[in-house]
Amino acid sequence: MVKQAGKAPSKGPNIDPVDAFIGHRLRLRRTQLGLSQSQVGEQIGVTFQQIQKFERAHNRITAKRLKQLSQVLNVTLDYFFEGIEVDGGNLAIGADQIDLGLLNQAMSSDLLNLFYRLDRGHRQAVLELLRNL
Repeated sequence: MVKQAGKAPSKGPNIDPVDAFIGHRLRLRRTQLGLSQSQVGEQIGVTFQQIQKFERAHNRITAKRLKQLSQVLNVTLDYFFEGIEVDGGNLAIGADQIDLGLLNQAMSSDLLNLFYRLDRGHRQAVLELLRNL
């Protein structure tokens, strides 16, 4: 299964793997649409700080907020859970394993955002290149 990020630094809370995954999906979709945290927050009635806390999994997203976010981001509720498998607190995305600490790094989100802007053929070529490196 997945290597968990473990405890967050002493300043932050323990991060739940599912919350981290959902927060990552939120940030990914928001950046794909070119929306700021403030813009999304305004549309659902929260501050940009709250959106930031959702994305970093410092605050759990309620079902009501998740529904609002799905409407603002023009995705189904399923979008936030696509590809997630949880087994005893470990998180797996498809057959791959992921260190949850990596999801909260800005470079990771930028890389994923750019990757998914590519057409399917180019994404496959990038994956093959990375595997060969």
